Amino acid sequence: MKWEGIRNDFAKRVFHSTATMISFPGPARGSGNRSQGQEKVTMGIFSFLKEIGKKVLPGREAEEITADIRESLGGQVKDLQVSYSDGTVTLSGSVDSQATREKTVLLAGNVESVEKVVDNLTVEIQPVFYTIQKGDSLSKIAQQQYGDPMKWKTLFEANREVIKDPDLIYPGQQIRIPEL
Repeated sequence: MKWEGIRNDFAKRVFHSTATMISFPGPARGSGNRSQGQEKVTMGIFSFLKEIGKKVLPGREAEEITADIRESLGGQVKDLQVSYSDGTVTLSGSVDSQATREKTVLLAGNVESVEKVVDNLTVEIQPVFYTIQKGDSLSKIAQQQYGDPMKWKTLFEANREVIKDPDLIYPGQQIRIPEL
């Protein structure tokens, strides 16, 4: 199948999301050079075409979706709760990354009788913070963190709110080190 066909099929399957909510209960800051905290991100409702997807036995939707998610994603999803009612799957539990969350929603939504997926999953993100030291530059920090000084642009884009000019950083300033 051509990429265009795959992309069009995907667009038909997941055609919008609504009620998107994001909450960040404040990451913890450490006193060291590099600190970590937790951010919890919550999402919303995703719509799917009810007539397309994996066939499951009526009345066994929640069990089969749960089994598919556990088989496909294993320990990446914790405390998984799946319920199904009248074309709507509700997911809750925690996942290790945004990518795992998206895969979980897609596994639940790509079932023939599913029209909506209510995503109540929590992503446990471990943000990394770095305290600028004397002599640092974004390229030097990128080399330390990513092994590539050219990734300084990634650091700059992730910290535009606190870094207005990539050549003007100062000791003691805290920045976020995003995952690649």
